[in-house]
Amino acid sequence: MLGNWRCLLVDYRSQLRQQASIGEISEECKPADPRKEDVKELKTLYAILEKDCQIIEERVDRSFQVLMSTMSIIESKNAISQAESIGKLTELAFIFIPLSFVSSFFGMNVKVCRYCPQYKCIGTNFIANIGMG
Repeated sequence: MLGNWRCLLVDYRSQLRQQASIGEISEECKPADPRKEDVKELKTLYAILEKDCQIIEERVDRSFQVLMSTMSIIESKNAISQAESIGKLTELAFIFIPLSFVSSFFGMNVKVCRYCPQYKCIGTNFIANIGMG
């Protein structure tokens, strides 16, 4: 919305400049003409309007910058909170993924070590889990 105001203010300032230049053209009237004073008064009014328009344009620009800074701060806070959530999730995954692998590996109903001693099978399983984990 502020972007729209910024564009409108620039357009209004350019229109004011055009109107003031038209006033300069009409200033070429006769010296005794009573409209000459009106033209001078209009020129001063255009100058005042242009100055006021410039002040409003600067104020809108400052407001726009403040708004963008505030939005940037809010987005940074959201990113920080998401990073903290992902950190907690990573900690949980660090604990539970190896545990689920070990439990699924030992929960298989396969008699792989039927002919070898029991301690060799357990040692082999631990070495495999450490290598994969």
